Amino acid sequence: MMKQRMRFNNVGLMVLVMLACLSSVSTVYCDETIELERRQAVENAEIQKIQSEGLGNRFKIAEIKPETTNGVVCSFNIEMTEAGNWLLKALYPKDVIPMKMAGPVDGGIVTGKGSYFTQAGDISLLNANSILRFCGKVTLEGIVFEGEKDNPLTFVLLDNGLTYVIGKGRITLNNGESVSLPN
Repeated sequence: MMKQRMRFNNVGLMVLVMLACLSSVSTVYCDETIELERRQAVENAEIQKIQSEGLGNRFKIAEIKPETTNGVVCSFNIEMTEAGNWLLKALYPKDVIPMKMAGPVDGGIVTGKGSYFTQAGDISLLNANSILRFCGKVTLEGIVFEGEKDNPLTFVLLDNGLTYVIGKGRITLNNGESVSLPN
């Protein structure tokens, strides 16, 4: 009896969600959410491929590695502000931004649901397998990432370096070498 009631409640919830998605006001929201979930699934599939098959010939920046084993596995977009700070955004439904990166301890302030300003360049709280998406021109440890806004350069932070996952853009390394991705 309890399972039948739970099944009915779940069906009722699904009907409510479908009705909300069908309304003219929320159709755009539902379409955007579906697209974000699709993009996150593609990103996750690429990361699983890296973890199961190895790096292969993927572009890697060996100088940028996790600095801690006590940090947080997270994922977020990074944009530079005109003042030279970072704007971290939880763009995808399952994105996670560690509060310590945006808290008063390091000067960050909450700007809205899922967005935080923080000091540029500090990834010391991030564990291996954290995902960084670079939107626009962003500098990290002297390396300039220029990712497309609609298809940001996405990297996973691994023990052996920051490794390219997906996205389009250009990277200028400390030695002046420039790399376009995907190659």
